[in-house]
Formats: sequence, structure tokens, C-alpha cells
Amino acid sequence: MSEEVFKPDLHNLDKEWVRLPDRIYAAAMALADRKADNDRAKAERDLTEAELDKELRSEFERLQLKVTEKIVENAVVRHKRMRAAVEQAIEAKHDEDVAKAKLDSLYVLKSALENGVDLHGMAYFARMRTDEKNYENTKRMERDAAFGKKRRADD
Repeated sequence: MSEEVFKPDLHNLDKEWVRLPDRIYAAAMALADRKADNDRAKAERDLTEAELDKELRSEFERLQLKVTEKIVENAVVRHKRMRAAVEQAIEAKHDEDVAKAKLDSLYVLKSALENGVDLHGMAYFARMRTDEKNYENTKRMERDAAFGKKRRADD
């Protein structure tokens, strides 16, 4: 998903609205995939930890070394395979967070488009309208607002 996804074309709001559901769906599916990857990485990390715990305990017993929980725990944490598994889990979590941020950004875009359409529907950007009777008064108010109020002889 490119960064341009989050920059709406304000002159084609109808096209933005048509494309938005597909964008949100794609981002939601990407987030689901990243969550699954994160879960797999966590499971792999846990499996690696269990395998290393078993291997190291066996090795310590074979060498007839005194084995405590803390010694095994420290050995597991420092092992190269465990560090690699932890790094994969961290990377998977980061990818999930990025995918979540993209989905959240699309919901912000949706809200911005809704607000833009609401303002357009209320004619927020339209000029002030008056009847013939108040036309001169309206022109004077616009002129005063643009150039400042001036004292005129005809007032």
C-alpha cells in the first residue's frame, strides 16, 4: 500500500468513495495476514524455547553439571537460535503494527471524506445569497470585510 492511498483527490470525491471500501478491505486483509504471521512467530519462539530447554538440560546432565532453573533459563535466552526466534517475533509484531496503522489511516481518510461531503452538501463553500433588495447591502458588507470599513459620505 503506497502512501498516496491516504491523499484523497478532493475534486473527485465520488471516485474516492467508490475506491475506499476496496482499500479498507485490502488493508484489513493485510492486517489479518500480519496477525497470523505474528502468531506463527510467537509459536515458533515458544517451540524454540522448549526445544532448547530440553537440549540444554540433557547436555548439562551429560556433563554432570549442577542444573538450576535460572542456569537453564539464562542459557536458553543467550542461545543463537533463541535470539533469532525472538528477533523474528519482534519483526512480525512490527509488521502487524504497521498494517494496523495503515488500516487506522484509512478510517481517518473515511472520516475526512465524510466531513468533506457533509460540508459540500451544506454548501459550505458557496457564496452568500440574498434577494434583490439586499444586494447592495451585501456588496457593501463584502467590500468592508475585504478592505476594512471606511466612512463614506453616503452613509
